[in-house]
Amino acid sequence: MAARTRLLRHPELRAVLDHCGKPAIAAGDDPPWTAGMAALARDTGAYCKLSGLLTEAPPGAGIEALSPWVAHVFDCFGPARVLWGSDWPVLNLTGDYPGWLDLARALVRRHAPGAEAAVFGGNARTLYALDRRTTA
Repeated sequence: MAARTRLLRHPELRAVLDHCGKPAIAAGDDPPWTAGMAALARDTGAYCKLSGLLTEAPPGAGIEALSPWVAHVFDCFGPARVLWGSDWPVLNLTGDYPGWLDLARALVRRHAPGAEAAVFGGNARTLYALDRRTTA
């Protein structure tokens, strides 16, 4: 995985792998993705964005179809290095924002119970060093 090679050269670089690395969900198996995700998470400090999965899945895919892929993401990166993304507007090709948000919430509850606040905001605040205060 090219991202791993680059991050090994620049370990101080903060990075987010978008769309869970685009696994070939519709194909049913993706050994290079599985190994690459494990290596990237193990060898770098990269985060992974929980997004883009519906566009890689068969039409109508739900929690059971996505669950093994999301489980692998959490197994590799842990709940402290995963952040949610909407993939909007591309998401509209295969679903909609409210449906993906509900599905993602269910997947996070299943694979990282108790980490919902982190995945849906806290990890992004940490990664991007965002201040929770708002300005008027």
